[in-house]
Amino acid sequence: MAVNCLVTYGADTRVIAMQQGRLGEMIPKLQTLFNIPPNYIIKLKRFSDDWQEWINVEPLELKNRDKVRVETCMSLLDLTMETSSTTDDADVSVFTDDSGCLPQNIFEESDESDKGWVDVESASSTEGQAQQSQQRKREAETESQPTPPSKKPANKINVPFKPWPVTINIPESNMSPTLWATLRQGIFPSDKLRKQLIQMLFDYMWQFGSHPSRYHYEIVAQQLVKDYPCLAQTSVPSAKPYDYWKMKLSDKFRNERKSSRVRGTVQDLGGKNQKPQESAANRPLAGEDDDSIRMHMKWMQDESRKKTPDRKRVKKLMDITFKHRREDVDKKMLVPQLEEKYPFLFTAAEIHNEFQRMTGIEAVATISENLKPFIEPIWGYVFPGDQKEAEQFRKRAAESVTLQNAEEIKATAALFLLPSVLKKNRSEVMGQPKTPENMDAVSPYLEIESTVFDTNKPFTIRAEKRVIARATSFLEGVALLLETYYVFSMQYPKSAKDMFNFLESCLMRMEAVKPSRCVSSALIKLKACEK
Repeated sequence: MAVNCLVTYGADTRVIAMQQGRLGEMIPKLQTLFNIPPNYIIKLKRFSDDWQEWINVEPLELKNRDKVRVETCMSLLDLTMETSSTTDDADVSVFTDDSGCLPQNIFEESDESDKGWVDVESASSTEGQAQQSQQRKREAETESQPTPPSKKPANKINVPFKPWPVTINIPESNMSPTLWATLRQGIFPSDKLRKQLIQMLFDYMWQFGSHPSRYHYEIVAQQLVKDYPCLAQTSVPSAKPYDYWKMKLSDKFRNERKSSRVRGTVQDLGGKNQKPQESAANRPLAGEDDDSIRMHMKWMQDESRKKTPDRKRVKKLMDITFKHRREDVDKKMLVPQLEEKYPFLFTAAEIHNEFQRMTGIEAVATISENLKPFIEPIWGYVFPGDQKEAEQFRKRAAESVTLQNAEEIKATAALFLLPSVLKKNRSEVMGQPKTPENMDAVSPYLEIESTVFDTNKPFTIRAEKRVIARATSFLEGVALLLETYYVFSMQYPKSAKDMFNFLESCLMRMEAVKPSRCVSSALIKLKACEK
């Protein structure tokens, strides 16, 4: 009679069929199917419908249609041997006494269920048992005699590695805000962020050993790609999507071992004192809990009432509370509630910082730099007859140009004329201040009190009939307008989508945003206007 079981190991689930009389061969078969290293101890758990719990079970006790979960751990002997092998690269003695031998009490088990770990080796022959008995007598005789103190070699350091967990959990809390936001948006990270990601994974894996096996590299890389599909590399047909990260982790461990430094100590293999490298787990973000986050929020609320708040500390606490703030925004918390909870978010400086935390882009500087190639084509663009206002604005701007302000005037005018090039109406997102009854209830709006060239009057961003922030120039105002939509997770107005698409794809150079059909058509026309 065949016994069919639904077996789960980590993220892998399979249906395994075995004959009733061959259930004793289940463990070796699981090792082969799931690529479990031979030095791992395998335990099975069956889900009980009566108790609604996972209960330990032996292979011979399995029944047809059982749900089975595989759990693994390293035997103490193999764990000791593996961690001691780090002396090949690092000359580190792990779990050893002063003489370099394994402590005897490692094998002195008080629980009867665990006595078999050493008996497997000692029961191989009667002669071996006799030798072991004589060894214990000699040890008992020498125990009563005082042992002269011995000096530990300077280069022998205990490194208490943890056993590898059954389920890999990528430590998201150790990610920087920019890396976290980038992966959350499904954007493949830049070189700098990829280095941060590899370092974070290295810090996580190091606590389980300095020599991970191929299996360990693979399960971590698999889980990483499963949690963040944007990291999958499918460009090489013969490679698996996670092979890139598996290779990077292997290279990272090899390079770190070559540096001959034991993490967590101030002593390297040569016995010289050196400052330890700070791991991701020791950075300020990692040690926060709900109580400390509430304290930070309360401090910022009180600080916002002061005339001269501590901006440096505010920025640091805004970094720490970033993830909690994003969760509140994702829950569609209203703007007035957000202002009460995070008052500093409603300043131009912190909106710029928040956008940079989310995307890694410094908006004002990026727009200013990437606008330069478009200035002359927009000035040379021939507007159709139905866009007389755009042509008149360009003439007035040309009359205002002087030797001192030529570059600034042209850049501002080109940015203002951009919606006209796209044949879109800008009035829904920017223009003269609106009266309260005419103001949209939700969408951010850029108020231009005087002209786009007048920097003596502020450029105000409003949303939900409230002032969000004020800019000192039209270019910063446009950057703040875009950033406000991002920071408060709001939808672009339908009539302005192409304008924002141009800002994202052409001026911000966001990799995840591709030019729309309207923007692509405008780019072709602007290309023809280049001199």
